[in-house]
Amino acid sequence: MLLISLLSAAAWLPQDAVLPSPKIDLIVEFVGGRDASRSADFQAFLEANFTGVQMTSGAALRSGKVPVSALDDADVVIIDTNLVGVLPAGFSKPLVAIGGSGVHTMEGIGAKADWL
Repeated sequence: MLLISLLSAAAWLPQDAVLPSPKIDLIVEFVGGRDASRSADFQAFLEANFTGVQMTSGAALRSGKVPVSALDDADVVIIDTNLVGVLPAGFSKPLVAIGGSGVHTMEGIGAKADWL
C-alpha cells in the first residue's frame, strides 16, 4: 500500500522535476588555474555536490604562499593547472586531472596517464 501511495505522489511531480540528492561525504580540494570564472563554476558545482570544498590556486602552491601540506585535509584533489615540480615524490592523494595541465602534473609525479 505504501508503494502505491509513493508512486501516486510521484505521478504529480512535473516531468522535469529534479529531486534533491544527498551531498557526497568527501572533502574535495580544487586547485585552479588562471581562469577565475572557470574556477568559480567548478566551485559552485562542487559545493552543490560535496560536503566539503576547498579552493586553492596553482599560483599560490607554486610560489609557496600555500604549502603543499594544505592538500592533506582533502579526500580528493582536482587539478586544473600545472603543478609539475610542486607535488612531492610519493604524493598519494587521489587526483582528478582536468585538461592538459592536469595530465602533465600527473605525468610529473609518475602516474600512468595518457590522452583519451
